[in-house]
This record gives sequence, C-alpha cells and structure tokens, in this order.
Amino acid sequence: MDIKSVHAVSQKVIIKFKEMKYLLIFFLSLSVQLSFSQKKVYLSGVIKNYYNEIEVEDMSEYQSFKISKERIYYFLDSMGKFEITLQINKANYFRIGRNILYLIPGDSIYMELDYRKPENALFKGVNSAANSFLATTPFPKGGSFLSSGDNIKETVELTIDTILNISKKRKELLNNYINISKEFKILENARIEADVLNSISLLYTYYVYEHKIKNDSLGYYANKCKAIKDSFYTKYSSDFLDVAFLKLVVYRNILKDLVHYTLNKEKIPLIISEYIELEKLSEKSNTTTNKDSLQNIKKEVLKFSNSLYKKMLLKKINTFLLFGNGSTAKSFEALRLNGKAIHLSEFRNKIIYIDIWATWCEPCLKQMPAFELLKEKYKSNPDIVFISLSIDDNLEAWKTNVTKRNAKGEQWFINRYKLKDYDVFSIPRAILIDKNFKVVEMKAELPDSKDVETQINSLL
Repeated sequence: MDIKSVHAVSQKVIIKFKEMKYLLIFFLSLSVQLSFSQKKVYLSGVIKNYYNEIEVEDMSEYQSFKISKERIYYFLDSMGKFEITLQINKANYFRIGRNILYLIPGDSIYMELDYRKPENALFKGVNSAANSFLATTPFPKGGSFLSSGDNIKETVELTIDTILNISKKRKELLNNYINISKEFKILENARIEADVLNSISLLYTYYVYEHKIKNDSLGYYANKCKAIKDSFYTKYSSDFLDVAFLKLVVYRNILKDLVHYTLNKEKIPLIISEYIELEKLSEKSNTTTNKDSLQNIKKEVLKFSNSLYKKMLLKKINTFLLFGNGSTAKSFEALRLNGKAIHLSEFRNKIIYIDIWATWCEPCLKQMPAFELLKEKYKSNPDIVFISLSIDDNLEAWKTNVTKRNAKGEQWFINRYKLKDYDVFSIPRAILIDKNFKVVEMKAELPDSKDVETQINSLL
C-alpha cells in the first residue's frame, strides 16, 4: 500500500461529523439540562480476581484535575460482591477494575466482572447494552487496535489494513446494538476514530519492537511511519476537534497531535487550547513539591478563562500547598505479610524511606534490586527504616511476589485510597520523612538515583 492508497483508505474511515452536528447539539443541550440536578445511579454485582476495595474511577475530561481525596472507593464482601450508589448530574464515563462504564443518571445496572478478563463482563438492567459494548474497548496504552503488538503484521501496510478492518468491524458492532442512545453512538464512533489515530501514532514503536528491526533500518521505518501518520492526522484534524470528545481518554491522548496538524489554527476551539495548557500545568503540579514552585504554577493557572477545568486545578494546587514538604507526616495503616496491621506512626524518631510499588508496574520492579542494595548499605544504622509499600489490587499477587523474591524487612500492603493525603497518582514513587516525622520529600529520589544517598545522608 503506497501513501496515496493510505490517503484513500483513511478518507473512507473518517466520520462525517458535519452531518451529525445536530446530534451533538442535542447531546450538549441534554447535558446542560441534567447538570441542574444530580440523580442516583445504582450499581451491583461481583468482581473476580480483585482485592476487597474497588475504585469507581472518573474517566471524564476532569480526571486530570481531580485530587486523590475525590476518588470514590467501595468495599467488596468475601465473595467479591458489591453494591454502589453514585450521585451524578450527567452521562459520563467511569471505570471499575479494567472495565469502562458509561453511566447515565437513573441507571440501575447489575454486572459480573473479571479483572483479568474485562471482555467477559456481563451486564443486566438499564443501560446494559452500552456497557456490554464497552467491555471490548481496546486499551490506549496498548496501542489501541495494535493490541500491545499482537496485531502487528508482516508489513506496515498489512498492519494498517488490520487497524482499519478492526475499526470497521467495531463500528458495525456498535451500529448493531439497540437500546443505546444517539449521544453514546456519537462518542463511541469518535472513540473508534481516535483509536485508529492512536494506533497510527504508536505504529513505529510497536512495529520495530515486534520485528526486532536493526539500527541500520530504524530510519527507514521511522520515515515511513511518519509519512503515514502525517497523512492520517492531516485528514482527521480538519473535522475532529470537538469539545464533546474530551470525555474520551484516547481522544485526550491524541489531542496535542490533532492540534499540531490543524492547518487553520483559528478553527481550534479556545476551550480545547486552554484544556491542553491546563492539563500540562496539572501534570507539572503532580511532580512539584516545592511550595514556591506550586505558587508559580498557580499564577499561571490564574491567567486562563474562568472554566471548570481552571477551578478544579486551582483546588488541586491549593490542596498540595496545604500538605507537602515540611508538613507533619500523616500516618496510615497497612498490612504486613503476616496479616497484622502496622501504622506509619510506629516509626516516629526514625528516618523513613518509603518505596511505593505494585506487581503490575514494570518500572517499579526494575527498582527492586536498587532498593535492596539501598537497604543493605544502611542495614547497620538503627536510625533509618526502609518500607516497601505495595498498592496492588490483589493481595495474593503481592504475597507471591514478595515471597518469590525472598524480600526481607518492612514489606507492607495498602489500598491506594488510604494514601489520599500523599496524592499517589503514579508509581514508582518514593517518600522521605525525617526523625521529627516531617515530610522531607513527597517525591523523593528513587532507589536507583545517584542522588538518593545524598538525600538520605543529609538527615542523619
């Protein structure tokens, strides 16, 4: 398939958004009407291969601007059963385990989920059809339709054909569903198009990895994949910038590229431009612990128009300013391997280094050898304690990992929601606390850093 053919094929898969504008207007007007009053959503069911608390994660466009304290957790019983009541004011996307949900005010849904096999989910009740469709949603981090490399074919051209064929079948599946709203169909058609673009964006990375392309050929494939990306994004960018689609994670992932490829910058909605910039500042605030730096970020945020994104980000930054470096550490309860509870406050008067990880986090596992070496260097010093703190979803997976590695010392397990005060957004992550139980570094140097010992020694 040459580039001209790619142009032709990409043209065929573009949604005619202009023909559906009246549907978007209806959707937006419905959202405004619903925003005036919150309604309940009832969720019940069972989830397999999960621990005893589940998070109902907001996957909407507000996800980046929320603080940990706003996350919603519910307990499972010993059989993995749950009952949840939510208050929402408009239709939106959420996630339980690895399943994406589309919830509408007034929904009542029974579900059977398997954390390891989200595609096998079963839904019954109001709005069950939409959520059944979502059970087979591809993962953006897995390259969407590339399926973590499983759909990489012998050639780049065949891989593109595969991407487009999968997207076509997904559209056909969507259109065959009955009892789902027009608004949902608009959003999911947009998700399919965004998944195509996300697949194209990650094509080079997955292709050269799966085929073990040698260094002398990397330039050739880089240029080839870039030309294909240029073709697809140029075609899509003219009609695909829509505020309504910010609800979709994969759309937010490709948004910067869409804006970059938009030739007529005047066509870019102001709210989308501001969203991109505010999201950058939000990510910056996640990695900033210095309060003066946070104040500077806050000043930048204040320059934007008075959107809900701005208000939420200001709230987030103000929360960080209240608790951060220099603040008295907040204790929490965790579990040891023997099943007994342990509290952080039991180690007052010691320097505390906490390494936060999970068995599903590959970068975390790569830190383990360095963490063990770090413990070994200070093993004769009674004034310091090293805590390995897992935020796994599965208790048994954690126990198995620790036992297999024969890891010694303080091995703790905790549910992430108990670390709300520390705003654990991503891992690997380390926290350093001094002998006065004051937070020295909310985001300390990781075990493999050349500066981690300097950071620790400054407290001895």
